[in-house]
Amino acid sequence: MAERRKHPAPTGAWLCRRGAMARVVLLVPVLAGVLSGCLQYDERIRVAADGAVDLEVMITGPVASYGPAAGVPGAPGWLVEVLSVDNTGKDQPERHLRCRRAVAPGDALPSGYVDPAAAEGAAHLRFPTGLRTWTTGGRTFYEFRRTYEARRFRRFANAPLTPDQKQLEERILEVGIFAVGAADREAYLGVLRQQLEEDMATRVTEAAGALAADGVLPVAAIDGLCAAGRGFTARTVPVERLLEMLEMDDDSMARALADYNIGLRDALAAAAEGLAAGAGPRLRAELAALDRAWDITLHLGNDSFKVQLDLPGRVIRTNGLSRPDQPGQVTWEFNGKDLQDRDLPLQAVSVVEAPGHRGTP
Repeated sequence: MAERRKHPAPTGAWLCRRGAMARVVLLVPVLAGVLSGCLQYDERIRVAADGAVDLEVMITGPVASYGPAAGVPGAPGWLVEVLSVDNTGKDQPERHLRCRRAVAPGDALPSGYVDPAAAEGAAHLRFPTGLRTWTTGGRTFYEFRRTYEARRFRRFANAPLTPDQKQLEERILEVGIFAVGAADREAYLGVLRQQLEEDMATRVTEAAGALAADGVLPVAAIDGLCAAGRGFTARTVPVERLLEMLEMDDDSMARALADYNIGLRDALAAAAEGLAAGAGPRLRAELAALDRAWDITLHLGNDSFKVQLDLPGRVIRTNGLSRPDQPGQVTWEFNGKDLQDRDLPLQAVSVVEAPGHRGTP
């Protein structure tokens, strides 16, 4: 048996894993930094007078953060350069990427960094972007719009703890799961099990609901599949198993979590196939897509963004930050958590007045 960790640090990628397992892994420093995000996106968008657009994105962060959940530009048209990997004075090497793209006048602007047609690309961050220009009365207007689409969060996040449960969790995080009494340990593990089952039921409802919406399964099948998921969870992750997982090393913990999710998908797919031919593979794919989107949402929660827009002329309307000494420039700064359950629109309009034009009387 592995040595018990009496004073685990609440760090690492698994701090933000889904559902009740998120609370389990708070107790051990698993895979530190691998999925925790912490990427900085600095984007500059330059709009020329003829409507041509140049985009440049600088991405900076620990090398370990550039995993599958990272939104590194890969859609057609992007030129990606690795500028450096800096090891100076850092716990992890830091990678610097420069991504550039030129868009001709009238061509569509990118709606994301990752190609939505690529495998699982649609699960990544989307931000439909548009530029409209028009001329009237001797003035040319440039209207820029981009909307960062909401990432669903509350639907899949942990249910809040009661005050007593929260107090117990804080004590366990301070001294370790094995330093509290047996009754407190069993109570807390029971909470984890309950949240794990609630999370499972949420995912199954979403995935099976998609099949029901398409007429593949009857709506009544959702309850049966949730029951099948609870049965699988009870068999494979009893309270004793949770305690056992706290004694695992990092790699073993990662494999245990992966095995649980794969096994759950297989069990539910078999149950769905018994209800309707072809429903099994479809349900498995829906569950995998939910897991993928959630991992990306968690990754984005630790990322930060800065967008600087340069428009011709003077900006006359925007929801960003503009400065008098830079009349054509607008800046927005936000982080990934700002996208949880809500869209984030960026808007700006500028105007260029023809020389000698005095306006309409």
